[in-house]
Amino acid sequence: MLELEPTGSQIVSGRWQFNAARVGALVIAAAAYAAAFGEGISTAIDRYGQGASTQPFSWSGEVLVWLRLVVASGALVGLSWLILRELTTRPWWWSWPQWTRRPPLSRSTYVACVSVYVLSVYATLGLRWLVDLALPALAVDDTSTTAQRPLAAAVIAGLRAGFGEEVFVVAVPIAALAMWLPSTRVGLIAALCVLVPMRLAYHVYYGAGLWVSMALWAVVSAYMVWRWRDYRLVIGFALAHAAYNICEGYALAFWGLVSVAAAGVVALALTHRVRTGRWITMAPPLRAPAPVRV
Repeated sequence: MLELEPTGSQIVSGRWQFNAARVGALVIAAAAYAAAFGEGISTAIDRYGQGASTQPFSWSGEVLVWLRLVVASGALVGLSWLILRELTTRPWWWSWPQWTRRPPLSRSTYVACVSVYVLSVYATLGLRWLVDLALPALAVDDTSTTAQRPLAAAVIAGLRAGFGEEVFVVAVPIAALAMWLPSTRVGLIAALCVLVPMRLAYHVYYGAGLWVSMALWAVVSAYMVWRWRDYRLVIGFALAHAAYNICEGYALAFWGLVSVAAAGVVALALTHRVRTGRWITMAPPLRAPAPVRV
């Protein structure tokens, strides 16, 4: 079959469409993030250094938070359709987005990544304790209301926090930034300079100690999704995040979760070593070849 070379006007048109889509992706990510966390950021700034909210749980407040996530999801879906709908007719020589050409992670590496994510959350707690011990002036009296919630409410709130944060703070921004930044160390550093402040912005009520402790969790979650570009990780991270929030008010479940994650990392590493003779590597999977379009 004879393949026609693209004309100059087709190349210019394709380049314009691609650049418009890149800008559109940033608009989508920013709109979804603002809709989901804009009010939370404002409240966190007003309550800077005061710790988590001590207000009693109310179903009406939970409904309002869910409504904000619905609005964010609507912005994400609507703007995606309006801005990116022309990509189905884009010229074949444009590759979009890059992460669609990466093969999925193996099951063992996937479970190990989720376990490392859980451990990073608990490591954040340890770092915060050390910061408070070394710099008592930065310590915040954090009175959580998790234990005061009914179990059903804790589950609903945990799922909302887990999926809301991992989708709108990690997955969607990375999908947009991947269209602008190279898959190199420089691109990773540039992405983290955006993703980490996005994670910390609505947690600033914890005070200055936050920037040392919670930054670890923000870096680990963003790094793994950026490096491997396997969006199944987002589902695993969201479920792990939800499990942590649900278990937070119950001591046995709280420490059981970290024990399971630690045991999972050790078991997977040893099993992989015995079966393959190698440790689980942190190298990203090779890129799959681009599809041939005729």
